[in-house]
Amino acid sequence: MLKQIDPLISPSLLHVLAMMGHGDELAIVDTNFPLIPWPNTPATGVS
Repeated sequence: MLKQIDPLISPSLLHVLAMMGHGDELAIVDTNFPLIPWPNTPATGVS
């Protein structure tokens, strides 16, 4: 049994982490921040 695991970490994420091997990379990203800024918008996202 795993103890003191944050409940926000889902079983599917634990499975992916367990299946990762040496050299694999995991990206933790924010889905609310666009990769490419909208046209006529500064890179800071402030218009």
